[in-house]
Amino acid sequence: MDDITNKLPIKSLLFEAASLCISNYKSLFRFVAPFIITLVLAAVFSALLAPSTVDEGFPVTFFIGFVVIFIMVGATAVMAVVGCHRTFLLTPEEVRATKAFRWSGRELRFVGWWLVIGICAALLSIPLAMVGTPLLLASAKNPEALSPLMIVPFTLIYLPLYYVISRWTLVLPATATDERNKSLSWAWQLSKGNGLRLLLLLTILPFSISLAFAMLQLTEWFVFSLLQILVSPVVAVFEICLLSLSYSYLTRFNDDDSVEVAA
Repeated sequence: MDDITNKLPIKSLLFEAASLCISNYKSLFRFVAPFIITLVLAAVFSALLAPSTVDEGFPVTFFIGFVVIFIMVGATAVMAVVGCHRTFLLTPEEVRATKAFRWSGRELRFVGWWLVIGICAALLSIPLAMVGTPLLLASAKNPEALSPLMIVPFTLIYLPLYYVISRWTLVLPATATDERNKSLSWAWQLSKGNGLRLLLLLTILPFSISLAFAMLQLTEWFVFSLLQILVSPVVAVFEICLLSLSYSYLTRFNDDDSVEVAA
């Protein structure tokens, strides 16, 4: 394996991701639309039933409705993310053949890997939380210290975890494009030598954008809050594209025979 050509070209990936998001906006909107509609329905549901919970306690109908809405939001979110990955990685014919509202073994496997990564991340975060928790408690005793800038030390503490997650997430676009027999060990081996680049693209970049909006909100201007609501979905799709392109780039230099999966 060529250690030079195997390095992710960060600048090229950023420009290519922006180009792909713009040129495929129709397909992306088609896949994201069910998720947006479900979020609107969830907001309407909460607005209509929330007042009744004040007078009647917590009615069973509200609980059932909340569970149904929660499942719908989660399911459509998975459909949207998988659809976006397929838009960036498959041919136009395959993308058109992918329905916006669907649920198959592909989506189920995607959820499975999502949960596996989440559970492993939660376990790995335990020793890091032992460092971060005292910092949080100290900040809580000093309200003046609670500011968007407090996000920075917490992020630095959890950088090793984000590094691991960034490498593991390569299994997600593989699953979204119906690649079988891939695992976290496979993703780790595939991303060898590119962990810091993936960390920059998939963690530090969106974190920097979030921090910028958090700082702008200190002005208490409504326009910045509205702008964040509008920009957040765009950033999310852009990050999905970066993950897809990183996966596509790395798999050009690795195949099943050259990638030796760790035991």
